[in-house]
Amino acid sequence: MQRNSSFHSLITRRRALALLGPVLVLAAAFASHGIFHSSAVQAASHGAPIPGHYIVILNPGVSVQDVEADQNVSADQRYDTVLHGFSARLSDTQRDALRRDRRVNNVVQDQTVQAQPFRPAAPASPVLAAAETIPTGIDRIDAEGAPASTAHIAIIDTGIDLTHPDLNVAPAAQRFSVFPGSTCNDGNGHGTHVSGIAAAIAGNGIGVRGVAPGAVVHCVQVLDASGSGSFDGVISGINWVTANAVTYGILAANMSLGGCYTDSNDECVPPPGNATCGMSGAIVVDPVHKAICDSVSAGVVHVVAAGNSAADAITQIPAAYQEVITVSAIADYNGKGPAAGAAPASCFNYGPDDSFASFTNFGAAVDIAAPGVCIYSTYKNGGYATLSGTSMAAPHVTGAVAAYLRTHPTTVTLATWPSVEAALITALSRPRTDPACGTTSTNHGFNEPVLYVGQPLANCGGLVGTPTATPTPSPATSTPTATLTRTSTPTAGPATSTPTRTPTPAPSGGDCNNC
Repeated sequence: MQRNSSFHSLITRRRALALLGPVLVLAAAFASHGIFHSSAVQAASHGAPIPGHYIVILNPGVSVQDVEADQNVSADQRYDTVLHGFSARLSDTQRDALRRDRRVNNVVQDQTVQAQPFRPAAPASPVLAAAETIPTGIDRIDAEGAPASTAHIAIIDTGIDLTHPDLNVAPAAQRFSVFPGSTCNDGNGHGTHVSGIAAAIAGNGIGVRGVAPGAVVHCVQVLDASGSGSFDGVISGINWVTANAVTYGILAANMSLGGCYTDSNDECVPPPGNATCGMSGAIVVDPVHKAICDSVSAGVVHVVAAGNSAADAITQIPAAYQEVITVSAIADYNGKGPAAGAAPASCFNYGPDDSFASFTNFGAAVDIAAPGVCIYSTYKNGGYATLSGTSMAAPHVTGAVAAYLRTHPTTVTLATWPSVEAALITALSRPRTDPACGTTSTNHGFNEPVLYVGQPLANCGGLVGTPTATPTPSPATSTPTATLTRTSTPTAGPATSTPTRTPTPAPSGGDCNNC
């Protein structure tokens, strides 16, 4: 898919990334030299540069350790699989010396991410549901009878509830956190909610079921319990996923985060180097984009949220990138195709039933639409919650992509990506105008297709047979079916611990900033 591009120096611009899920509860942002707007319907706070903390990008073949030793700096994180470089705290003198070093490609200042507080809401659902229910999003895409999946999915987010009874979470050695000492447990709820949409266990008599029931979810924690993180952390998460994709069989990664790239006038514009993987000539001008391109080259499919600002997604990072699958959100209240459903009392109304959600971003950068309003899924501390946002739409697609790749071996590289993406969209969607599965209107004049997993009855909402129970996979030993094109050395995650489980209030109204 062709997308616009525009060059703006990261040295003189500010940017921020944000969680793109529940539309009025959490927002987060990451950045380099410059700022990304949070993509909430209501304005969210900008991230701020982290004084003295930088991302150092090295030229190919240069030793990170040699540069550290020669420049007398100590790395906080090393990127050894994507981007090639490190992050570090630097004095002005050290920063300037690195910028003069011919082994260094670029030096970019890191930036903080700030989360928005939760709105007041009704209490969360019970810790354990009395019986398994089929969420409307699952019903709408005809995934209610999807068979159990042994796919592996990376959730790049706030963490995952490690002992949630409705999730098949990878063991400690197969997860990653940028926070020293963290077990990767989710103190926020966003990452757990995303995980359940993609892969909640089916047939266990409780809670919900996901698009790829029982798929192994790998926690990649780059945001803390408040939804805060850094640009460095996001790149580190992508680096870990890429390094371990072959070993752990990770076929797809979900990134329900993003933000608006702004120019010097604080206007949203397309990100720099958008048509060239974040490069301007030989210089890396968008480190996140370059990291994602390197990850795709290694065989990982990245699915991202389009954003919640009702704006053109071409200004959103990473939604604008050609090398990801960008997902917009539709409003569906009854789990059925074009019909007269209404928003339940427990959820805010974001447009007529089967229309594009009022908050969703749009444009040529968007590849596919999926349910993203009033989505019921797993939540932190063993709970369940109803949330809305493009963060909820994206994992519907991630689960579908991972399940498909698990049973349809596919060679994924940067060179094959255009044809792979086209094939995935064709196999996993129905046209927007489809009378059973489409929408009642365009997305601001655009006609992206709607996610469809595909049961025998093509009615996008009819239960077919008995939902299939999920057998318990062995995440440590399962073998990926898709053909990935790189071999890497696994990186062990932090040791696990069992969190104390208490019911957690969650916004049953389904709102959070930039989820």
